[in-house]
Amino acid sequence: MFRNDSISDIKSRKFIVTKKMEKTLAIIKPDGMKHKSEIFRRISLAGLKIAHQRKDSIKREIAEKFYINVKVNRGDKIYQSLIDYMTSGQVMLLVLQGFNAVQRLRNITGFTDPERAEKGTIRKDLGTDKMWLADQEQRTTRNIIHSSGSVEEAQKEIAFFFK
Repeated sequence: MFRNDSISDIKSRKFIVTKKMEKTLAIIKPDGMKHKSEIFRRISLAGLKIAHQRKDSIKREIAEKFYINVKVNRGDKIYQSLIDYMTSGQVMLLVLQGFNAVQRLRNITGFTDPERAEKGTIRKDLGTDKMWLADQEQRTTRNIIHSSGSVEEAQKEIAFFFK
C-alpha cells in the first residue's frame, strides 16, 4: 500500500485482482425510498447492473422470517422495532449483478451506523439516524439500505424474496 492511496483506491484495486461475477441483494428501506433515484445512480456508477427489481410492501410475517437472526442476536425489542420499520412503507427489492457485486455494494452502502459511515457512501450521505440514539431508544437504526454480507448470504436472501 502506498502512502497516498485512498481507501477507495485500495478497494477498487481488489476488483481488478479478484474479478468474480456475483449477484447480491439490496433492499432500499422505507426511509431510503425518497432517495431511490440517487441510490440507483450510485449502484450504476459502482458498475452493478439490476437483474431484478420489485417495489413492494413487506408483510409482517415475511419480515419476521427474514430478520429472525436479529431476534436471536439483539433481542425482542430491537427485533420488533426492525419489523415495524421494515413494514412501515414500501421498499425496493433489488438483485444486483456484477464483478464482486457483494463487496462493491457493501463499499457504496457504508457502515451500518450512518453517522460513522465513510463519507461518499449511501448511508453517510443520505442517512440521518444515529446508532447511539437508536440504542438509547432501544430500537433499530434506520439506515436507508440493506446489503448482503457475503455471497452465501446473498444467495439465500435472493431465493427468499425472488422465488
